[in-house]
Order: sequence, then structure tokens, then C-alpha cells
Amino acid sequence: MRRLPIRFRIALLVAGAAAVVASSIGGLALSRSGSAIAADFDTSLGEEAAEAYVAVVGGLPLGTFHLEDSSFVERVGLFNSAGELVDHTLPEPPPAPGNQPSGEYTTVTDPVLGEELRLVTLPVEYQGSPHTLVMAIPTRELDERFGELQATVALAVVAFTILAGIGAYFVTGFVLNPIDALRESAMQLAVSPNGRRLPVPESDDEVKGLAESFNEVLARIEEMMERQQRFLAEASHELRTPIARLRADIELARRPIRTPDELLDSLGRIDNHAQHLTSLADSLLGMLTVDHGAKLPNTVPLQTIADGLRDRSAYGESIHLTMSESDGSRTMDIDANLLISVLANLVDNAFRHGEPPVEVAIRPSEDVVEFTVRDHGQGIEKAFHGEVIKPFGRGTAPTSGSGLGLSVVSTFATNAGGELVIEHAEPGCRMVLRLPA
Repeated sequence: MRRLPIRFRIALLVAGAAAVVASSIGGLALSRSGSAIAADFDTSLGEEAAEAYVAVVGGLPLGTFHLEDSSFVERVGLFNSAGELVDHTLPEPPPAPGNQPSGEYTTVTDPVLGEELRLVTLPVEYQGSPHTLVMAIPTRELDERFGELQATVALAVVAFTILAGIGAYFVTGFVLNPIDALRESAMQLAVSPNGRRLPVPESDDEVKGLAESFNEVLARIEEMMERQQRFLAEASHELRTPIARLRADIELARRPIRTPDELLDSLGRIDNHAQHLTSLADSLLGMLTVDHGAKLPNTVPLQTIADGLRDRSAYGESIHLTMSESDGSRTMDIDANLLISVLANLVDNAFRHGEPPVEVAIRPSEDVVEFTVRDHGQGIEKAFHGEVIKPFGRGTAPTSGSGLGLSVVSTFATNAGGELVIEHAEPGCRMVLRLPA
């Protein structure tokens, strides 16, 4: 069923629903019409019995009795008080009257022919003595009428079901035409996007909302691709510089006439360049981990975060950490390993670019957990607060470092639904990481 196109599925569902509704209505109509046919049948039987009664009272022999307007094959018989047949129409007489009350309609089976008969009995005075007039009509006449009605209702149900399915197919096609147009436009965009967007229909309906949502997704994808391209370009530039310097110092170290002091100086610069490359590679891996490596959040106590920070940071023993004992037992739902890495990044950044002491405070509230890292250095000028959280942004800092540390923290905060705020501490800088609990 799911492999069929939507138009066929909707058409089948509508046809099925139409069949159920039509069958219910047809069954009700058939029941009422069947009762009406049976009542009409009895009425005709009574009218013809009355005409036969008039003929008998008038002395007309039943052998010559015939109803000109009758649509039935009627069987009329006249019985005396002993139940003996006195007169009847041709060719077969009706069965003798039993104990059924006069004037009531009953259904009996002919003991001779074996067919069902609908009959009525009337008392009549014939030749000065009481007799009973019996009028009977085979029920096959009634069955034929009811069968015709059933065939008509069944045909109507089938026709209504087919028409409903066909109508639903074409109506669904008309409704899905705008979606088909969007799909074709999306296929063209897949081949050559170039900043293009899906056409938004003028009608204020779900299709318009779908097109607008698609366009928002396209805008975000383009923004993400542009950001990644800028990131790759900047990362490539950042890597070329230390690599070029490293190769230059290696060439200098290879010169044949070098004093031991000059060689040691070259090796020291080579070591500095290698450390720079290692730091840059770690930062790049950290950025990728924050963007794509987050695991499903788990419930973790804040004390576990604090202990992990001391173990993970290169300056763990020098951290002045503030958190109450009751707050340490509080929990939050987060990827604990990634959060500890991000906080260690903040702390190490504070030690490298600020001045000790570096103070860390963890303060939970009802909905937010606030991690504060403060150093006592020169701080960051307010004009550069937005610059330093961008990839490779350094503000007024020296060129040492990758310029990715705060960008990693900011990206993590955004992905986690929080924020990174930079504040001036006088002296120093205060980094506040707010995350939902």
C-alpha cells in the first residue's frame, strides 16, 4: 500500500469509505423499501380478495373468474364449513384454510406444489350457507421484486464507489499539483542552486508553508556551506604560515656551517612551530567535535563536572574553584565529556592569555547552570568581544594561539541552547557560559 502513489492511496481510501457509507445507506434503503414492497404486496392481495368476494356474492363461478388488472398469478378457492373445495380458479386451487384468523395475511407452503404462498381468508355467504374464500399469491412475485431492488441498490453502491474513487483521484491530483511543481523546482535547485529559492504560491495554505520552510532550510544550508568554506579557507591559511616557517627553520638547520648554539636556536624555533601546529590541530579537532561529535545527553552531577575539569585542564592544580556542597549534588542533562573539554578550553585560554589567579565558579539555578571563568590579566576590549568568538579571531591578542578556543566554546554553547558571554572584570576578563539545566 505504501509503495503506491499518494493519489492512488487517497483514491482507494475514499473509495473504501464511500463503499462503507453507500452500503450503509443502501442497506437502510433496502430495508425500508423491502417493507414497503411487502406492504404493497399485501395491499394488492387484499384488494384482489375483495374483488373475488364481490364476484362470489354475485353468483359468478370462480372457474370463470379473472382480474383484468392483476399483475399476480392469483389462486382463489371457495371452501365449505367442512373444508371441502367447492369452486376455484384455474389451473390450481389454493390450499384449504387452516386456523388462521379471517382477514389476516399469512405465509404458508403449498403441500402439493411445495411453493410458498401469501394468502388471506374471508368469510362469505354462498348459496345460503357459510363458506370461506381463500386468495393466495405465490411469494416468488415478491421475491422477484425484492431481488430487483437488491440488484438496483448493489449497482448504485458500486457506481457510487467507483465515481467517488475517480473523483478523489482527480481532486487529489489537482491538490497535489502545487507540490509537484515544488518538487520539480527542488530538483532544478539540486542541479544548480546558485542562491535560488522555491517559488512561494500566493495561496495562504499548507503548500505555501512547505515552500517557505524549504526556503528557510535552503538558506541555512547555504549559510552553513559558506561558513564551512570560510572556515576551510581560514584553516588552510593558518596552517600554511607555521608550516612555511617550520620548513624555513629546517632548511636553516641543515646548512653545513652551523655552530651548536645556532643549531640549538633553530631546533627551539622548530619546536615552537611544532607546538603551534599541534595546538592548531587540537583546536580544529575540537571545533569538529563540538559541531558533530556531541553524544546524547545524560544526567550528570555538577561535582563530576568539577572533578573532571581539574583532571582535564593542564592547569588543574592552579584553578580556584568555587561551588557549594549542595550545588555539587545538583544534576544537569548534557554530554559531560564534551562539557568538561569545553570548560578546560576556557580555563587553559585564561591561563595562556590572562594572568593568574584563574577563578572558576559553578552556580546552578532552577533552569540554568552558569559556569564562570575569570582571570586577572588585561582583559578584552569590549569592541573585540564579538571578534574573539569567531573562528581564528584574536582581537588585539598576540598572534600566538590558533584563535579557535573561544569559537569552540561559543559553538558548543549555541548547540546546547545556551550562550557564552564575555564581561570586563576589572582587572581581567570574565567568561560566563550559561547552559540549560
